[in-house]
Amino acid sequence: MSTTGITATDISLDFHLRKPGLFDLVNTKGISSQRLTFRAIDNISFEIKAGDRVGLIGKNGAGKSTLLKLLSGVLQPTDGKLVSIGETFPLLNLSANIVGQASCLQNIKLTGLLRGYTGHDLNTYIDTVRKNADIDRFLLSPVSTLSTGMKTRFLISLIGDLTPQILVMDEWIGTTDISFTEHKESKFNKLISTADIFILATHNRDLVRRMCNKIMLVDQGKLKYFGNVTEGYRQFNEMLGLGKYSAT
Repeated sequence: MSTTGITATDISLDFHLRKPGLFDLVNTKGISSQRLTFRAIDNISFEIKAGDRVGLIGKNGAGKSTLLKLLSGVLQPTDGKLVSIGETFPLLNLSANIVGQASCLQNIKLTGLLRGYTGHDLNTYIDTVRKNADIDRFLLSPVSTLSTGMKTRFLISLIGDLTPQILVMDEWIGTTDISFTEHKESKFNKLISTADIFILATHNRDLVRRMCNKIMLVDQGKLKYFGNVTEGYRQFNEMLGLGKYSAT
């Protein structure tokens, strides 16, 4: 039985901001600058267990992306305790490790090397990405010259055959050509099915209803609800002033 899980106990995250004083307008040393504290995540507690597929929802600026970064280990809480058991794989920005001015082939090799592939394994990875991305015509072209659809297809193909224990994903499903839609959906489903825990921040209600069994509703850095999908969207609708409208 899997012991994978995430437990958050009263976690908060503060960002320290600099507010320029009047004297800063004439003094570049910023002697009178003030430090302000912005609480992005405010005293949140929850427990996510193996088998949970969690849809992280909320209005723009609610703190969803910040919470994902905490869950991914990209950021550490200022207060409280966050314990994660299991290897976490974040898909927060597919292009984070891409060198735009380097060729597609160079980026494939770089990604493979970063994953520890060498020799035959590296060559197999390169061939697999080339086939899945259908990128041979542009193999020696810089990634920055690809169209939006082609770049998304290329980036998704770089993911390869991952088997993460904890998959944390910001909504990255972008524009691709029709011929790639089925492949993209298949890879997306495979990633989710192989993960012990799946967490997705998204505005796509249909996606949450199809993929998730729980909802985490956040607002202004606070956890407003964690539980059933239908009830989560009922509370979200009330927050948006939609009353008892359907959660669909």
